[in-house]
Amino acid sequence: MESNLNYDNYFEKQWTEYKNIVTSNILFHNELHFYLLKTLEEYCKKINNNITLVDLGCGDSSNIISVLKNFKIKKYIGVDNTKLSINLSSKNLQELECEKELHLNEMDDFIYKMSDNSIDIIFSSFALHHIRHDRKKIFIEECNKKLKKEGILFIADPLLNDSNCQNDFINEFEKRMIENNLNPTEINEMITHCKKFDYHESISFYQDLCLKLNWCNFNILFSSNFISFFTFIK
Repeated sequence: MESNLNYDNYFEKQWTEYKNIVTSNILFHNELHFYLLKTLEEYCKKINNNITLVDLGCGDSSNIISVLKNFKIKKYIGVDNTKLSINLSSKNLQELECEKELHLNEMDDFIYKMSDNSIDIIFSSFALHHIRHDRKKIFIEECNKKLKKEGILFIADPLLNDSNCQNDFINEFEKRMIENNLNPTEINEMITHCKKFDYHESISFYQDLCLKLNWCNFNILFSSNFISFFTFIK
């Protein structure tokens, strides 16, 4: 992942603010749980088998565990680029009864280490926008190779309308943080981070990738003014 940001230092300093963002539902994590649960229900019903799920940018894994407890999970693979996240994830995953792996790595580097046609679900929440435009295409192409037939790439991330720009996202994000009573310092830090290190894409960018990379389908499951959940289906 091409960035000048030291993620270990950043998240150690900002971990409390990050958790506040999650728990206050500023980025619609409650809705994310619902749509991930629904997606997994439909997929598990179709294949009638235990699944292998890769969580790219897993953080401390706390947000996904409550969803995964509802299913027969064969293997959970978590990937994150900070030691803090991996250490916390290792503790939280003790609740989940399945085979588990955790890897300290960049998500767009780790994708090459998986075997082709081996994964049921690739899940990534609020991490893809840290990858530059040209690298996203390569990343999504590699995800296609790693998934089994009818496997799903599930992404939660900022998704711009074709008429919007990154500043529109930042304005909506700021408005949402103010509404949820984050303090001015937290808000300023989040906005500064977005301006320096985020690379947001339009809906048409992903729709075009679906066609160019021979995915079967691209679905937008949820869309607010600045956050969307969407899937690519192999």
